[in-house]
Amino acid sequence: MTTITLVSKIIANPSAEATLYDAMRSATKVFNGLIWHLRKQYEETGKAPVSRKNLNKIMKELPRRKEYYSLSAQATRDEVIGAYKSFFALQRKDDEKARPPGFRKKNAYSNLRYYDGFGFEVIGTKIKLRFGRSRLDGVRKLKLKYRDEMMSNTQRSERCHYLRQESWLQATGSRC
Repeated sequence: MTTITLVSKIIANPSAEATLYDAMRSATKVFNGLIWHLRKQYEETGKAPVSRKNLNKIMKELPRRKEYYSLSAQATRDEVIGAYKSFFALQRKDDEKARPPGFRKKNAYSNLRYYDGFGFEVIGTKIKLRFGRSRLDGVRKLKLKYRDEMMSNTQRSERCHYLRQESWLQATGSRC
């Protein structure tokens, strides 16, 4: 499976843009919350159980997890698992520079990942994103326009991954 990266300019009104940024901030809060709980467990027991079961239990305690799409929240959880597995692998090799994964900056925007057929839809020049059901502002769906002719090729993509880079949104996916 080949992965391609396409960069598109997203055109959104200020309220839609604020909603998107808030969802990305929620992903940062969830990432940092998981890291904080795992660090606490590591300090107390010397072990950090980095299993989906443990992290799902921790995620239930995090209030911002419901403010963006559930599969995107699971992708955030999987990022934490990958970061800790890398840390433990370096530790086993006696790497002196090995440190547990760090927190993301408070004002940083984390990735929102959407998978084929789940939580997003590409219709012509529009992208429709779904968010969590428990958002404080009540927004559950968001329609955004984009400017990129190549983007229409990702309608059948295996995976789309959106992240903020200044005023640009990057989509990563693979063609079928």
